[in-house]
Amino acid sequence: MRVDSTARYAPAVRATAPFVLTVLLVACDDGATADPLLADAAQPSADALVEPDLDAGSDVDADADGSPDAVVDATPVFRFDAAPPDLGPPDVIRHLWVTVNDIPEAMSGVEPGVVDGAPRSFAWAVPDTGWTLDVHVEDGSAWVPAEMPYLLWRGVSVAQPPYTVAADAVDPPGGVWSVVPTGHRWTGRVVSPLPGGPGRYSIQAVVDGVTTPALQVLRADLTPERDPFPDVDDWYLDFSRDHGSLRVELRDGEYLIDTEGAEPDGVPDFDEAIDALGLLGGDAAWDAEVLRRLREAVRAHLHAFYLLGPDGEVGPDSVRVRFVFAGDAEAPAGDALAGWSRIAVGGEDPEYVPGGRTYFGRAALDWNNQVADDDTGADRGIFTTSFVRFVLANRVTITLLQDYLPAAGGQPFGSLPEDAVYLEPGFDPASLSGAAEIRALRFRFALDTLALALASVLGHEIGHSLGLVKPGLPPEGLLAGVGGPWVEAPVDGAHVDTAGFNLMQSGTSFSLADVANGSPMFNAPNLAYLRRRLVVMP
Repeated sequence: MRVDSTARYAPAVRATAPFVLTVLLVACDDGATADPLLADAAQPSADALVEPDLDAGSDVDADADGSPDAVVDATPVFRFDAAPPDLGPPDVIRHLWVTVNDIPEAMSGVEPGVVDGAPRSFAWAVPDTGWTLDVHVEDGSAWVPAEMPYLLWRGVSVAQPPYTVAADAVDPPGGVWSVVPTGHRWTGRVVSPLPGGPGRYSIQAVVDGVTTPALQVLRADLTPERDPFPDVDDWYLDFSRDHGSLRVELRDGEYLIDTEGAEPDGVPDFDEAIDALGLLGGDAAWDAEVLRRLREAVRAHLHAFYLLGPDGEVGPDSVRVRFVFAGDAEAPAGDALAGWSRIAVGGEDPEYVPGGRTYFGRAALDWNNQVADDDTGADRGIFTTSFVRFVLANRVTITLLQDYLPAAGGQPFGSLPEDAVYLEPGFDPASLSGAAEIRALRFRFALDTLALALASVLGHEIGHSLGLVKPGLPPEGLLAGVGGPWVEAPVDGAHVDTAGFNLMQSGTSFSLADVANGSPMFNAPNLAYLRRRLVVMP
């Protein structure tokens, strides 16, 4: 089933330091300023992540005063007159629960979802094999697991005797225990179908005499209309889109950005954006190498998001997807592109209105990834002019990059003879000192940060065309637009905001607290769907 619609996004991005993250992540707000330090900066709004059938100027989630979510009063309070809580003996289990596919307890179905203001129960659907059973133990520091948990699989809507999960039904045989911040976790991937056909089942685990509450799951066949990845999904990423000329002008202290004409000018729009940000100031060899490194960094991030090997190889735990860039030796051309999904990188959002929201990308919504999607049209793909617009309207990034911007009369990276060392193998900015070291560090900052920003938007938009995030309760949906205790901030449409840097959350739901929660990633249900460990019903 295909939904002929589009989704829009400017996802959270992460670079090498919290400061860099703060700078870029304000782009995820819906037109309001996330960082009070930037309150007087002229900033474009980011992708509002509105439902595609709503007007681009429609209101989105925000606080009552129109401001986005932010960290409020995060200063810890220390009380020296209070005794620490009694956690009990150090060798006991304090809390035990079971999940599938490492989905957090609150999202596993033990808590209801909220739809139209009313609580509604739900259960995840799993295929015959490939999914994981997980037993979580919150324990004292001296507790040590001794053996595989006792796991009971029992039919609820299917008449059958209870079944004890055998050690050889999971991989590795008997599963594996690991240490986690809260205690221990046991996990095993189901490799032999558990008894019974499609229907509703309950799972319980027993560890050291402690029994988990029953977790209900559905067993469902992974039919063709439910299978997002019967084969490896091929994606062609094109950085050569050429829709016109990018013009950047500094006038009265403000950068004016627009695209002149609607005809190709012979220079890819992606290259023009990177040039406008001061990274292509050298000769042809410098420019080509910087663009190559930027594309390769984007590729590496995409491989990490989708759990691929360093060279893009698909392993047993990977998402079954392959990314090929235009210009790669194996890149298809002409008729050979038939059957490939495609996305273009570069250019201006054709719906941009000066003073309005800036969208960083749009892509087709394709539930269960049923067709090859074309995200290369003028109104789809990744809009690099939006990145330029954001960077040149942000006071902090301007402070960092002003001296290197062509429009400001700066000296772009590559324009000085001593810049050549930046591209030498193993170069370390710390080998320089003073102003030379600062210039080298800012070159690396710009390159690394831009690569992660581009990759995060690409990862998000491609995620939409792979079937993320279907609205509604499981098994028909993936919790997009559903309320519940797992929700960090409410969002509408094909997005969900859960704890951490979730690649499929909306820009409007970003909180500065996300900065401390690691790299961008798919949340557990989304990743389980992508790995064919959940079944989403048409």
